[in-house]
Amino acid sequence: MVSTKELNDEVKKYHESRKDYEAKKKVSNAADAKVKELKGKLIKMLEEAEVDSYIAPGIGRISRTESLKVSTPKTLTDKDAFFSYIRAKLGEDVALNYTTVNYNSLNSLYNELYEDAENKASFIVPGLEAPRLEINLSFRKE
Repeated sequence: MVSTKELNDEVKKYHESRKDYEAKKKVSNAADAKVKELKGKLIKMLEEAEVDSYIAPGIGRISRTESLKVSTPKTLTDKDAFFSYIRAKLGEDVALNYTTVNYNSLNSLYNELYEDAENKASFIVPGLEAPRLEINLSFRKE
């Protein structure tokens, strides 16, 4: 049997650990912002110096590189146009390889379908592995 004292002690440890994590996360976010700021400054300095790379003796090399980035299609029309193009240009197998589903959206859809299922014991969605039960903990300060 677990005593209330044991539970209280563990909740206190959990709460303290979460507070420590949040404090470190804030520091990490601030450090990330500083790194991004310095990165932007160095890129600008390389551009002004009209060089693509620079070696800082005893420290390392920085290099300015370029690449094109696109966002994923957002609307159904854009998704249809994109996958129609990929199917026509590269084939169905390639199109399927690029078809992904967001983890959270997939689980939300699965749970919705499961709730609507008449026979939950035999409910399956073709192409998906059997679900695994995930137990989580919710914490709210008093």
